[in-house]
Amino acid sequence: MNQYLTLLLTAVTAAFFESCVFARGLGAGIVLRNIENKKDLPLSCAYMALFSLLTALFSWLLWWPVSLLSFSNYLHPLVAVVSASVAFGLVSFLLWKIKPGFYRSTKYLLPFSAFNSAVFGCVFLAIRDKMSLLQALFAALGFAIAFALATFFLHEGRRRLSMCKIPKAFQGLPSLLIYIGIIAIAIHGLAGQLPK
Repeated sequence: MNQYLTLLLTAVTAAFFESCVFARGLGAGIVLRNIENKKDLPLSCAYMALFSLLTALFSWLLWWPVSLLSFSNYLHPLVAVVSASVAFGLVSFLLWKIKPGFYRSTKYLLPFSAFNSAVFGCVFLAIRDKMSLLQALFAALGFAIAFALATFFLHEGRRRLSMCKIPKAFQGLPSLLIYIGIIAIAIHGLAGQLPK
């Protein structure tokens, strides 16, 4: 029975995150719109790396007391959201206090860098795989680098697609999704299959 409950919980969580990403939740739609502005790319990726590292740290610290509870498997999303919220609050407060001008000019990037699917995915993997703190931090750094590369590829692909003559039915999102699919297949082919 416990296996069926775990399977159901995993399916509901996957459906939730898939709908969030495809419905432009958790910052995915904003990232796709912001990649048109190339000057925001490095700063957005730097914020993403910072929030990934801080959220991984806070979730690792928070997970160990929570994991002692008998129903801890159901608290993964809560741990992720609380950790991301603490990281967001801490970074926002420190930027506001230390560099108020910089904070005012870049505060629009903070929520989309702190609350996105890559940050939450990193937290869920770290909790599920019972990573050590060092492993969780390296995984967060890896997620941030992968996010930066994916954002760069999307920016470059969107720029190049805008210069091509594309049939009206494929203009905009359809051609971008085809491009993303081709990039995903290429990356999967380069990564290969991991031995079991």
